[in-house]
Amino acid sequence: IVLSKHGFNPCDVRVVKKNIGMGSTRSFGFIDFSTIEEAKEYMKYTHGVMQFEDGYETRIEFARENDPELANAK
Repeated sequence: IVLSKHGFNPCDVRVVKKNIGMGSTRSFGFIDFSTIEEAKEYMKYTHGVMQFEDGYETRIEFARENDPELANAK
């Protein structure tokens, strides 16, 4: 993933591939930016798709809270 050539400088990038059986995998991508503005600009620029140099693509979304108590505390 080469983000800096497009003007984005994330703090961290992680990709996790999970084997879901029968030779299939499911991928999860995590990109941390220093500001929410930069994250929003990246999402706008990529239309919510993370592209890899080998042509593989995965959909990305903003993080969501899983704990209902934490979500209500905002």
